[in-house]
Amino acid sequence: MLRSGLVGAVVAGLWLCGCGGDGGGSAGDGGRAGDGGGGPSDASTLADAGPVGDAALAEDAALGPRIFIHVAATAATFPHSDGLSGQTPRLHRNGIRSFQLLRNMGDPQPLHVFDHGDGFVEASYDDGADTVVGSARAASLTAGTYTVGRVVLSHVRYQVDSTLHAGGFDIPGRYDNVQVLSERTTLDGTARARGWFRYVFTGGASSYPLEGVGGAPVPTGPTGSSLVTALEGGELALYFPVQLVVNPAVTSDVHEVIEFNVDQCFRWQDQTQAGYQPAVFDSTPSGYEPVLRFGANSFRVFQR
Repeated sequence: MLRSGLVGAVVAGLWLCGCGGDGGGSAGDGGRAGDGGGGPSDASTLADAGPVGDAALAEDAALGPRIFIHVAATAATFPHSDGLSGQTPRLHRNGIRSFQLLRNMGDPQPLHVFDHGDGFVEASYDDGADTVVGSARAASLTAGTYTVGRVVLSHVRYQVDSTLHAGGFDIPGRYDNVQVLSERTTLDGTARARGWFRYVFTGGASSYPLEGVGGAPVPTGPTGSSLVTALEGGELALYFPVQLVVNPAVTSDVHEVIEFNVDQCFRWQDQTQAGYQPAVFDSTPSGYEPVLRFGANSFRVFQR
């Protein structure tokens, strides 16, 4: 019931935590992202810039095919068997900072597909969402077969329903939560330290904000998970299996999609305190039912 139970679980399940998955396909990726050096590549410009004029699109196309990386989500029914209660978060977002491909774990020369520096692209995990999080010029990349993906996450936002028990009242409402996962992250114009979080419950005329830093350890996947996590240079890095054949000589744009199943992926253990209900995420102004999993149930990698 302690606050840290939720904070820790939020990080412990992010993006791929608890996922089994399969990866497959081919892409024209390789080398440093796009045409860049050590900073953000032109991938960040394409991903963040919004509508582009016809002339600019034609000029970009003349430079050769690009590889686009998508993050997509589905809330198709998933057969949960963990005995926990769950709900599907709304307005669920992750900040995607960079993406690499490795020939194997420990690859000393990973393939930098795109890198937004200290910036990010927010990817949505709402049902049916599809976000281009970065891209690279195919011809700038190195051919090869890659079996591991690495993504750096800057932060997470999400909304979940809850019944708050306070002052003798049972108040139905929602939590709007945000948490910073990597150093050098600026949210809504303010620089935030890794581990900073703000959780706000709203129900009727009541609002209970909770803000702080800490209580969010580096996540680890559950036993048997294909996810490996690491804190590297102050950034939260997640490693996951893929099977991608990179071909820099492709003659048209390639779209690689990483799709996550998020059906009832916010999962907690019901408690028996007075007023608490089964299959309801119950909370108080200072605590919550234990959140044991928060993250995609499964994922697949495919080419569109």
